[in-house]
Amino acid sequence: MKSRKHFSRNALSLSKGGLSRITKLVRYRAGAAVGVVLLAAGLAGCSEPGAKAGATTNSTAETLPAATQPTFVCVAVERATLRRTAPAVGTLRARQVTRLGPQVSGRVSEVLVDVGDRVARGQVLVRLDPTLFALEVEQNRAAADAARGALEAAEVLVETARREKERQAGLIASGAGSTKEYDDAVSAYDRAVADRTERAAKLAEAVKKLEWAEQRLVETEIRAPYDGAIAARLVDPGEPATSAPVTHLLEVQETGTLYLEFALPQELLGSVAAGTPLTFEVEGVPDGAGAGTVAVVFPALDEATRSFRCRAILENSAHKYYPGLLARVRVVTAVRPDVLVVPRTALTPAAEGWTAYVLEDGRPVARAVTVGLVADDWVEVLGGLAEGERVVLGGRS
Repeated sequence: MKSRKHFSRNALSLSKGGLSRITKLVRYRAGAAVGVVLLAAGLAGCSEPGAKAGATTNSTAETLPAATQPTFVCVAVERATLRRTAPAVGTLRARQVTRLGPQVSGRVSEVLVDVGDRVARGQVLVRLDPTLFALEVEQNRAAADAARGALEAAEVLVETARREKERQAGLIASGAGSTKEYDDAVSAYDRAVADRTERAAKLAEAVKKLEWAEQRLVETEIRAPYDGAIAARLVDPGEPATSAPVTHLLEVQETGTLYLEFALPQELLGSVAAGTPLTFEVEGVPDGAGAGTVAVVFPALDEATRSFRCRAILENSAHKYYPGLLARVRVVTAVRPDVLVVPRTALTPAAEGWTAYVLEDGRPVARAVTVGLVADDWVEVLGGLAEGERVVLGGRS
């Protein structure tokens, strides 16, 4: 019987140092007349361990004939943490994808980046010709200065009118004043106050226009909205760019953090939630394997495939992953800590359940086994086997 030397590691974390401590290769040659077990050099530790405490011994006495001279591989029943996983195929996506356009219309004067360049938040990427916008700023600044001067003159008139009104009021109080002159002083004061209010409003309007013109000048520089990479360059210097309709200039993708999105079948909906652990491997990327957790389970199922989407968040500060890459994902759907386990190839399906061949007195003997969680390559043992007993991989040969 062909020896099995490799076992899946993504379904099982062994509590006693891994498969290397439990798998022992035994080659038994049973002589027809002598009945002596000959062990190969270096494999002497795989001899019959004897009965262990708690072991079930009521096995069926079905042994292999000595004359067949069988060759088989055995492993010990061990305690481990068993994990069942579900496979999926995922795609890496950028967390943010933005197509940049101008807030003002103008002619492109400079494109400072190209496809593949990494950019930082606030970095200038494209410049529009600022000449007309700078003139607009100067015009509005002059208008604001004029409005400010007019307001200052109005303040002087208000102060003069106030003093005249107070003087006429004093004369009226002393009996030397004229009512008409007092009324004229009050009217002049009210007109001065009204004129000041109007000029203050004009100054405020002029300041707002200046701020608007200054902001338009600022908008001639298109900046990166976040740290990312240039995914597409859509214009060159000299081309016109409009704000309505928007002329797209560049496409930026955030690559420091990526989304890993994949789909799972409907029957696993109750086994997967936010926080469920997973592992992934991206082919073609050096050291492309990693681990993470499910961040989002999308609330709607795909009616065509009866599957639901999941998303994990991957930190990509080293920028070794790229949006669009394919990833092989395994999601942990069940965990059994500290349970008895055997390789799945050590069990044979039978009419009543499962059967394992256990090493007893140097011979493989069939024994009924009760199993629990069945993972990719390993099976939880609920009954029929004890820790330390040796079972034959692949049953009889």
